Amino acid sequence: MVEPHRGKGTGVLRGAGITQGAIQTTMLCAVADAVPIVRESLLSAALAGVTPVERIEVARIELAPSQATGRHFHPGHVVGYIVAGTIRFQVAGETETILEAGAAFHEPAGQEIARFDNASDEQTATFVACYLLPPGETRLIEML
Repeated sequence: MVEPHRGKGTGVLRGAGITQGAIQTTMLCAVADAVPIVRESLLSAALAGVTPVERIEVARIELAPSQATGRHFHPGHVVGYIVAGTIRFQVAGETETILEAGAAFHEPAGQEIARFDNASDEQTATFVACYLLPPGETRLIEML
């Protein structure tokens, strides 16, 4: 039985346990007084020559102060987000960019990444990378 939760200003229905056979589902229903969802675009990247994506790997990566990744490329596109710190980012042949916490990035498939380095000599840099892997590919990164 669904009973409305009458707590102060919550506007949520609680305790809706529905049993069907051996499967039980708990339902929480938000009502009209909920805070609106805000979406802010962080990145729009054209995926030129994209091949089908078979698998996605997501990794949280930390770079020590002043740590450089070295020249590399990825067999599939990589999109990510800087969680903390500052990254010095450069696709070979393009202008270097400084990425602060909250910034998103795209590393194009097969293109040399000249720099993806921690720009701080005092703080760790943390980012989340999503590797879009083509069929049969197991490598996330290839060092040059």
